[in-house]
Amino acid sequence: MLAESEEEYRAAAKEVLAPFISQASNMTTKDVASAAPEMRDLVQKTQDRLLRMERIPKESRAAHLSFVLLLGQWLRVLDDAGVGAKSVIAKTADVIKEHSWVQDARGLTPLGSDPASQ
Repeated sequence: MLAESEEEYRAAAKEVLAPFISQASNMTTKDVASAAPEMRDLVQKTQDRLLRMERIPKESRAAHLSFVLLLGQWLRVLDDAGVGAKSVIAKTADVIKEHSWVQDARGLTPLGSDPASQ
């Protein structure tokens, strides 16, 4: 994937991250350990796709690094049978809040909110 501008980067990153964010936004700490094999595959694939992106615009590099590092944290938690799940779920909410554009236009439920109350 080639991202020449910030707008192109955001569109590409949203496409790559949408399945992960959709899944992670519905997980509780209890869910993390039980979903480890499937979630690990999703996280690994998402991180690999982000790492293959080319020409990250200067203004998008901090966001890109945040997502790659977050996915690395998820991999560690999933490999440790969910130890640290609460922390990684909170970190995910923080990163998504900081880069809120990643969930717009997808109708995704913000991490930490109750979809039933919307």
